[in-house]
Amino acid sequence: MIVNPLVWFAERELNFVPRHFLKCPTAVNFQSKQWVQNNTSGRYAFAPMETDGKFITSNYCVYFEDEKDAMMYELLWSATQ
Repeated sequence: MIVNPLVWFAERELNFVPRHFLKCPTAVNFQSKQWVQNNTSGRYAFAPMETDGKFITSNYCVYFEDEKDAMMYELLWSATQ
């Protein structure tokens, strides 16, 4: 397996969610978070899910800058919910 240095050495995980990021509605678990960190190439951010104006702090969702990363995440992880 070849490691992409841009994936490992770039600051890709953000502490805030920019307005142009795409939200993936599938909740994040430990395995999916590792998949995001290891298999995507763009920037991303994790944030609490929001339901009817109230935050559910136990469930997080992921936001992606790159629509390709968002599509792959949803295709792989939405079936596990």
